Amino acid sequence: MRSDPKSEFRAGLFLIFPAVLAVIPFALILGAAAVQKGLSPLETGLMSALVFAGGSQFVAVDLWTEPAPWLALAFAALLVNLRYVLMSASIASKLKHFPKAGRALFIFFLADETWALTEKRAAAAPLTLWFLLGLVPM
Repeated sequence: MRSDPKSEFRAGLFLIFPAVLAVIPFALILGAAAVQKGLSPLETGLMSALVFAGGSQFVAVDLWTEPAPWLALAFAALLVNLRYVLMSASIASKLKHFPKAGRALFIFFLADETWALTEKRAAAAPLTLWFLLGLVPM
C-alpha cells in the first residue's frame, strides 16, 4: 500500500529531526574553530554551503593557514569523504526505480544520518522519493 506524498515527506522529516537538532552543537564548535583560525562569518558560511560534509569542514578549518593550502585541503576532504562512495553503492540498488534527477539530488545531499535512516527504512518498507526528500533537510 502506497502512502501519500505528504505523509511520506513528513515521515522523513520526523525521522531526521533529532539528527538536525544534534548538528547544532557541532555547528557552534565549527564556528568557534573557524573564528580562531581567522575566518570571517561570511567565509565560514560559504564553506558550510559549499562543503556539505561536516568532517571535511572540521579538517579544512584545522588545516587552514594563510595562504590556504588548497591541494592539501582538497586531498584531505577526498580522504575523509571516501566513505560516501561505499554508502552510495549500498543504497544504489534501492533507488533504481527513482528518476535520475531524484537519485542525483538525494545522493548529493547524502550524509551519514540520511544514509542510515534510508537503509533502515529500506529494510522495513519500500523507499519513496517523498520520504527521501523529507530526509534532505539534514
